[in-house]
Amino acid sequence: MNELRITSMGLGECLDALQRATKFSEKHGQLPRGKGIGIAGSAYISGAGLPIYWNEMPHSGAEIRIDRGGGVTVMCGTSEIGQGSDMVLASVTAEALGVLPEDVHVVSGDTSLAPVDLGSYSSRVTFMAGNATKDAAMKLRALVVEAAAEKLGVPAERLLTAYRRVYDRDDPSRFVTFTDAAVVAESKHPEGRRVDLPGQLLAIAWLGSLTYALIEGNAKGWTSPLIVSLLAIAAVGLALFLLVERRTESPMLQIHFFRNPTFTAANTVAALVSFGMFGMFFFLSLFMQSVLRYSAVQAGIRFLPATVAIIFTAPLAGRVAGRIGSRVPM
Repeated sequence: MNELRITSMGLGECLDALQRATKFSEKHGQLPRGKGIGIAGSAYISGAGLPIYWNEMPHSGAEIRIDRGGGVTVMCGTSEIGQGSDMVLASVTAEALGVLPEDVHVVSGDTSLAPVDLGSYSSRVTFMAGNATKDAAMKLRALVVEAAAEKLGVPAERLLTAYRRVYDRDDPSRFVTFTDAAVVAESKHPEGRRVDLPGQLLAIAWLGSLTYALIEGNAKGWTSPLIVSLLAIAAVGLALFLLVERRTESPMLQIHFFRNPTFTAANTVAALVSFGMFGMFFFLSLFMQSVLRYSAVQAGIRFLPATVAIIFTAPLAGRVAGRIGSRVPM
């Protein structure tokens, strides 16, 4: 509508409820002369059609921590400017986890702790930061409910959360406190991200095979059985690596990041630049020492201007990309 994507709209349900409450359909056109009944409605769009800082990454993020005493901390980059956004985030979190709003501490606007939020404008905080907070809280809720289900011996689907309890829907007298469930959940998941051992072994296999084949290809011949076998191992290893990373719970390489065109383009450009730059350094150092007969120190001194330029331009490039986006610098 008007070039805006509207994901949810409650105006129709609101008008239906109003019609039932006022009996509009029964009264409309049936009232005495000089009497009438009317209904009017309006809607207000929440959320931002375009962010102030344009990028293709999420416009809002939230992190939630549950401590062993049952306290909940929400960290979000929103700015509380009197509109009550901190209370909104606390209420959303409390509703999702089954605790009370006073159990939730909100850290907002602290860029050293909280993830990105693009600002308090366009009536967007409740919609965007609220959904980011809800998403994070529901992920934590799943871990808490899983732990409670194991302790109570009931299916997780039967458990509900409210008033600092995780209880059986069919028998509310069977419950564990939210604090106890959180402690059990922490004990079940102490390691955070697991080591992706299959992914690491496959990465070593295909990268090692490819590297050795590229180094020894000229010497041993590109059609020699050894080089052909290594290249085949690298191809199969890469295919298995991508398959494993797509299916494992804690991958060393988040494949889904590459669905973002900006992320993919930035990493592709960085790989090509690094390939060209380090290749240039490698061959120029051989040229300077083998052809021009410079010593290693003399060759290193001649590389200093390029090294100094990289040192000073790298942080500037990051600031420029942060201000205007990565498309123009790339």
